[in-house]
Amino acid sequence: MYSFHILTEPSDDYTTLGQLFQEYANSIAVLMCFTSFEKELANIHIQYGTAGNGMGFLIRDKKGKAIGCAGIRRLDTTTAELKRLYVRPDHRGHKLGEQLLLHTIEQAKALGYKKICLDSAKDQMKAAIQLYLKHDFKPIISYNDRTAEDGIIHMERALI
Repeated sequence: MYSFHILTEPSDDYTTLGQLFQEYANSIAVLMCFTSFEKELANIHIQYGTAGNGMGFLIRDKKGKAIGCAGIRRLDTTTAELKRLYVRPDHRGHKLGEQLLLHTIEQAKALGYKKICLDSAKDQMKAAIQLYLKHDFKPIISYNDRTAEDGIIHMERALI
């Protein structure tokens, strides 16, 4: 049995969310801009909190241990960005990533966003990209400073 937890208040477990974000970053071979990632972690409760019109998500196992995460943050008034969808390797194979993706999509809709976008590492995240395609994400041109030449694919899905 797994439970999904939405972080909504500054008192919620943003420390654990940040630790899982770091674990995710360590697991991929794509060079992340250290300065912007460090800033993201320092402001995690703002970017992924309701005050910043975002949300952080944790998946916990039946013992309460955090085993997965994701975040949605505001890009503009109509667009959310999905970040750091991650399930620890020893808990994969139970469709938790898919459940978490669907949960984040529903929450982005609830926040009033019209679309949600993401970027992903083409070579390291093939299974994730297939999951995104399965759930109606379509490739788009780059919306940030990460490009196809960097091994990144950008995707978007309408929420209406």
